[in-house]
Amino acid sequence: MAMPKTPRPSLADIPKITLARIVLRLAMIALGAYLVTTSGCATIDKNKPCQNLDWYEIGRQDGVGGESPQALERHRGACAGAGEPPDEELYLNGHNAGLVDFCTPQRGFEAGKAGQLYELVCPGHLEAAFLPSYEVGRRIHLIEKENADIEKRIGDVFARLSKSGARAADQTTLKSNLEDLRRQRAANEARINEIENEFLERL
Repeated sequence: MAMPKTPRPSLADIPKITLARIVLRLAMIALGAYLVTTSGCATIDKNKPCQNLDWYEIGRQDGVGGESPQALERHRGACAGAGEPPDEELYLNGHNAGLVDFCTPQRGFEAGKAGQLYELVCPGHLEAAFLPSYEVGRRIHLIEKENADIEKRIGDVFARLSKSGARAADQTTLKSNLEDLRRQRAANEARINEIENEFLERL
């Protein structure tokens, strides 16, 4: 007799908070890829005369990356020998446009999670929404940093356990330490999930 087919779960069967976390993680992956390709400080190509540069776009890239407008001084130094200073007005207009993209809750969360230093660049009306999300991401970054240290310590314990000739008492102590580290790592991962859930509820 043929076995009855088990019905495939639908989106409706997934708890809302779980589905929201899946969507958030996918959004974070997409945003991370976007940040790699579009953000960060702009660089000056030494092979191009400075007078032919798009200073609006350079400013916008710096703004999208959360750079301070003081980055203009770096560009000014790079163009010092070209006989043509940067167009400050165009640069600042572009920088302000870039900040509109950077100073959002989503970008704040991602910047904090990546450990990026916030240079107090967001205007007050945007910072009010940006900063709480940045702090949430920053908390996750610090916990992930702690877990990275725990992973290293777990590796050290495994290395010591694998050495031949270790006394039974030493092995017992090392195994106990290993379990403590694993519990701490699991607790940190649970805390990260809790923080992410709190962040979702505020969106």
